Amino acid sequence: MQKRSDTQNLQGDLREKIIGLGERSLRKSYYPELQRRLAELEASETALADAGRKWQATFDAISDPICLIDIQGKILQCNRAMASFVIKPVEEIVGNHYWEVVYGTTKPIDACPILRMRKSLRRETQVLALGDRWIEVSVDPILDDSGGLLGAVHILSDITARQQAEEALRATEERLRLKLDSILSPDAAIIDEELSNILDTPAVQALMEEFSKLTNMAMAILDLQGKILVATGWQDICTQFHRVHPQAAQNCTESNLFLVQNLRPGEYAAFKCQNHLWDVATPLFIGEKHVGNIFTGQFLYDDEPLDEQLFIDQAAKYGFDQELYLSALHRVPRISRARVKPLMDFLTKFSALVSKLSFSNLKLAKAMSEQRQIAATLRQSKEHFRRLTKLSPVPALIINRRGDIEYLNDRFLTTFGYNLDDIPNLEAWWRCAYPDEHHRLKGMANWRRAVEKAAREDTDIEPSESRVTCKDGTVRIAEIIGTRIGNKNLVILQDITEHKRAEAEIVRQSGQLRALAARLADVEETGREHLARELHDQVCQSLTALSLTLTLLQTEMPRKAAAKLRGRMAGAVALVDQMGETIRDVMAELRPPMLDDYGLLSALHWYGTEFSDKTGIGVDVQGQEAVPRLAAPVELALFRIVQEAMANVAKHAQASKIFLTEAEDNGTVRLVIADNGVGFDQERLGQPEGRHLWGLMTMSERAAAAGGRCRIESQPGQGTRVVVEVSR
Repeated sequence: MQKRSDTQNLQGDLREKIIGLGERSLRKSYYPELQRRLAELEASETALADAGRKWQATFDAISDPICLIDIQGKILQCNRAMASFVIKPVEEIVGNHYWEVVYGTTKPIDACPILRMRKSLRRETQVLALGDRWIEVSVDPILDDSGGLLGAVHILSDITARQQAEEALRATEERLRLKLDSILSPDAAIIDEELSNILDTPAVQALMEEFSKLTNMAMAILDLQGKILVATGWQDICTQFHRVHPQAAQNCTESNLFLVQNLRPGEYAAFKCQNHLWDVATPLFIGEKHVGNIFTGQFLYDDEPLDEQLFIDQAAKYGFDQELYLSALHRVPRISRARVKPLMDFLTKFSALVSKLSFSNLKLAKAMSEQRQIAATLRQSKEHFRRLTKLSPVPALIINRRGDIEYLNDRFLTTFGYNLDDIPNLEAWWRCAYPDEHHRLKGMANWRRAVEKAAREDTDIEPSESRVTCKDGTVRIAEIIGTRIGNKNLVILQDITEHKRAEAEIVRQSGQLRALAARLADVEETGREHLARELHDQVCQSLTALSLTLTLLQTEMPRKAAAKLRGRMAGAVALVDQMGETIRDVMAELRPPMLDDYGLLSALHWYGTEFSDKTGIGVDVQGQEAVPRLAAPVELALFRIVQEAMANVAKHAQASKIFLTEAEDNGTVRLVIADNGVGFDQERLGQPEGRHLWGLMTMSERAAAAGGRCRIESQPGQGTRVVVEVSR
């Protein structure tokens, strides 16, 4: 039975409700509207189904295997290419974990990009080898509106052909590199084909042919693998028999290579090959490398009896025609041993000549190649330099040794207004940029000294600042920097006008801030002094009067008064006295009388005792009072810095000891506040997370306002030192 759609179910439910309510009464009013809505629902459902079919068709049309996976790694949907890739129907893929389907494992592999995608929430890729195929795996996250991970799109791309092509390209590049190295570098490894590139083969071939005609002996040049590069005058017994049969040819090659492998330049060896003919060989070197061998031979000594039976047996062994083979044997030259020595002397000299010429050719080729590379690099560097200079955001010009300005960039023109027609040389530049003769002569002298010093010390021209008059009459401040490039100077004129203005403004505002800080400190101290005076004149006097009144009442109270009332009266008197002590302590904090009466060191002794009693941190005060005493505002500023520093120690340092030292040296009073606490990282000064260190900066401002300077020395675990220095 066909399953009803949601729209059909809704239609049935609506019809049942209409019948239940009375179809006749509703037909006129509600039924047409309901029918229209039902039609819209049917159309929407049809459109949705069509869109789903189109999406699936598009999904299946993609040639790369694709699947949609949820956050747990289960496959929600895949296309036909994925089913074809893993050779499974779609029904067996959906619902399984991707690592089971793609990799055949029980858990994700370490190299799977999905593991990285879950952390990065962006596309991740990885090239993997699956069997005999190379696969590029790409994973794109599916995120919700808040950026949370819902799942991923898993795409497989078969890049086997591309990977094989890249491997082939790398192999080709390596072969080409070796070939080029063999031609251009005598120290490079030379593969078998390259010896023919090194040799002037036609010229060597012609010489060897002439030698063969004169001596009736064969000659050949072989590389280290036994490959014949040049050959002439070979005997028929070798060309028609020995070199034709694979085993006989192998005998020749093996014996030749074995007997000459340990020879040095100028040496030679005479030996009988495995096919029973005499050969003589000498090595061929290019530079220090043994790259091949020169052979002559295929002869028999005239003082040795010819063993025909040996060759008859050899013909039978390799299947040669005996008659033809022996005929070729009888044509082999027979020479005396005395004749071999001058032939070999010639051969070794010939080898040395070939080696020398080949090595010279290599060096020449390498030198020419390097020269071309240097020329190309130089042209490229000049072009890059020209482009960089042209695009440089700072004005630049090039000056030769004669003082001619050969080039200036566009930025120079836009900044100062001058072009090459205006300033063809340094003299014209000085006249334009420095109209005042005094400044011009001074600037020229400074420039010459700087250039001469740079040339003498082989360094860049030291930077200097100068006021430059532009073509329109305005004045700019430039930092002039120069460097030598060959026999020329590259000069850069960094326009720092705005920077200097900003510096001046910073200095001006810093002065205002210091003045404001000093004013605020004065206002603070004035307020403290006023408050202390008010406490003394008003509150303390009132408390004294109250204490006297309570004492008088206590003495005049009848003896018969209740003991409880007497106790309360005594407590009130004690409380008033305690309040008086507290207010006097506050007055001392606001304006220490010790500081005014006895000086800074005495005030520090008093404050150290008070601080130690309150915090339990030991305070050691050392030094001598400055004589004569510092100005009262300076002493007060130093005392406040000590208060701020010690408050910081109590809050943050976890210290058990504070050391206060006052000393004077050559008119400078130095005050040091040191602790044995945990210290801190000075790079955190001024950072948002270092707000508790703002008190340290406040101390610096107080010191500056008093005409001194403050520095802070600290490292984690090594305590903190605050050093304040004030000149008289």
